[in-house]
Amino acid sequence: MSERRPKPDEVNHQIYIDERKALVEAEQTIAHNFDKNIFTLAAGALGISLVFLEKFTSNPETFGFLYISWFSLVASLSATLSSLLIGQYAFRRARDILENEFFPKEDGTNRNYWASFAEILNWSSIIFFVVGIGALAWFGTQNVKANLINKKSETAIITTVGGSNEQHKVK
Repeated sequence: MSERRPKPDEVNHQIYIDERKALVEAEQTIAHNFDKNIFTLAAGALGISLVFLEKFTSNPETFGFLYISWFSLVASLSATLSSLLIGQYAFRRARDILENEFFPKEDGTNRNYWASFAEILNWSSIIFFVVGIGALAWFGTQNVKANLINKKSETAIITTVGGSNEQHKVK
């Protein structure tokens, strides 16, 4: 018996299928890691901002940046969560489109609007995250600076009013 040798087109098609499958799996892994990391970082930044607010806030003029930060980080979290949900609809629609390509039964468009919406949410998530972190960083640096200036002022006042430590020892 002679073994059937695959035609070059069959070999190329199988290489294409294997390579495409590997690329889809890699994309899914990256998307999963992106969502998980954005969610973790945004939630962590919100937590840090609350601790920072309690410990270091001394410049009320910078609260606007804190509010922008909170709004942006919450918007980033919301966009990430919404993207996960919308992504489910996008995959369902992709399956419908695929089935329609191979087993035509419905007359309609093969556009996947859910996938487009999920992509918009992903970009919104990263933009809100960057704005939130930037505003939080600005708020933090301004308050640390103000806190340092206040401590120097307090030290100068104590030294001026109370004299130096050596003078106290002599008395």
